[in-house]
Amino acid sequence: TMDLSLFEAEGGIIDESPEDASYLDEAPVDGFGAPVTLESMLADIVEDSKFTAVQLWLIEGEDPALARRAATAEPVVDEASKPKSSSSSPGKLARMNGAESPLSVKMKGKLSKQPTATPPPAMARIGTLQRMGTVLKNMQADLTVDARTAVFSGRGMLRPPPDMEPGYVAKLWNKVETHANRTTYKQGMGLVGRSWLRGGKAIDWNVLKHLEDDPEHFCDGYEESLMPLFSGAACVPLVSEETGSVIGVMVCLLSRSIDNPAEYMDNTYLHQYLLSTGRAVQAQLRAETARKECEEARTDFKQRKSTAARKRWKKAAFFAKTGLLKRSSDVVEQQEKGPVTPSDLALWFSAYMKKWAGLHARPPPRVDLATSMFVFMGCFISLAALSLIHKFGSEFQGKEYPFFLGSFGALSSLVFGAPQSPYAQPRMVIASHLIAVTLAVLMDYITDNPDVPFSTPILPQWLSNALVPSLSITVLAIVGFTHPPAAACAIIYIADQQGAIKAQGWLFVLIPSVAGCCLIIFFGLVINNLSPARTYPLFW
Repeated sequence: TMDLSLFEAEGGIIDESPEDASYLDEAPVDGFGAPVTLESMLADIVEDSKFTAVQLWLIEGEDPALARRAATAEPVVDEASKPKSSSSSPGKLARMNGAESPLSVKMKGKLSKQPTATPPPAMARIGTLQRMGTVLKNMQADLTVDARTAVFSGRGMLRPPPDMEPGYVAKLWNKVETHANRTTYKQGMGLVGRSWLRGGKAIDWNVLKHLEDDPEHFCDGYEESLMPLFSGAACVPLVSEETGSVIGVMVCLLSRSIDNPAEYMDNTYLHQYLLSTGRAVQAQLRAETARKECEEARTDFKQRKSTAARKRWKKAAFFAKTGLLKRSSDVVEQQEKGPVTPSDLALWFSAYMKKWAGLHARPPPRVDLATSMFVFMGCFISLAALSLIHKFGSEFQGKEYPFFLGSFGALSSLVFGAPQSPYAQPRMVIASHLIAVTLAVLMDYITDNPDVPFSTPILPQWLSNALVPSLSITVLAIVGFTHPPAAACAIIYIADQQGAIKAQGWLFVLIPSVAGCCLIIFFGLVINNLSPARTYPLFW
């Protein structure tokens, strides 16, 4: 037998009841004995600062279990990819509308007195009058855009401002949460997407009034709902310590009563406080996930004896899905549903007509004079080059050489008028033209056209004129390369009656279609990047 007297004398306890799992429900406590939860961390921010609300956004599909397994692999360190000294990062990042803020000057003086071995704290850009192009211009050159989306987690905290009526504040806050639940952000888009794209450990400060006045920033419904309640937003990226990737963004919303939000946010201690809280929130999320996994593993272990029964239920569910076995609840639902009544049609039609009223979103603002000059210069130079090639090509061949297409006008308006649009990026432009024009050439072989050799007249010309662009747009939407000028280029080919365009045959896919696109993209790279407020492209 084992002598347990020493163990018991030192306070040891042997638990004879393994069914007791109350320890899984016990949350950690702080120095005052209060439980430390995610909500308590958000409440501390609201109570200790001028931020009156905090919201938590999470990257869709982030799996902490996979992140931990990936972190166990041996890391491969590339000497060429190691970050350089960040001693100048505050001066580069802490800027206000293009000029150095007092915080950056103050930090430079402090860093010059500190030893070089001590890394400086990560600072953030203050003021978002700087446009999207300038934000992305400061990104790393090898940055890749994530295909996932950021979604609102439903977890947040609000302290009603004392100078506003509580009922009115509740109504505005409900509107904020409604828009948040309906909104998802791609990487690089919106408040949350830009903080996600920047990543790292720097806070993205935003003055909401500057966002509203920025001609190159389109405020969506979520951002518009913030403006009646708040004057600024601090977006804190939540970075996983295991993988280094961003798993979410904590949005801290500054009170509307702050007259100068940029001056309030220009505070070193506030930077450090929010960054530290962001690390704590990330750790708490990871702990919650680990506790959930532990509980699931314990439940699976306890139910191991019923594995055979679960397999039988899975087989029954399979037969139910195939229709060979129907559940009684399905039969009851079909019986209760009944036929469609006139009142059902009236309700559907009423909801349908309400959609015609629109969402009353604000149209994009006009651009300033300096930006409009870059738009004009880019469109004129690129289209003039295409027209010149058309002229000399026709003179060289002695007949019309189709190189100046109408769809290139639409493409120029995207590349130079809206370079931040995803439809204006090189991948979307070239891939969509290859797909759409290839479909147009293939469909021409089954169109009633005697000028095309080896053709089989199955479809009349008028039907192909509508079928080709419809098929092209559908295929482009399925593969994720939606691009309006590509569908226009397909119409130009299939609807040609003069024969000069169709005489090109398969050559039309490359010249002038893809070649003209590459020429416009080249001028877009040269001219758009001359503007200090633009960066083109967003991605390749």
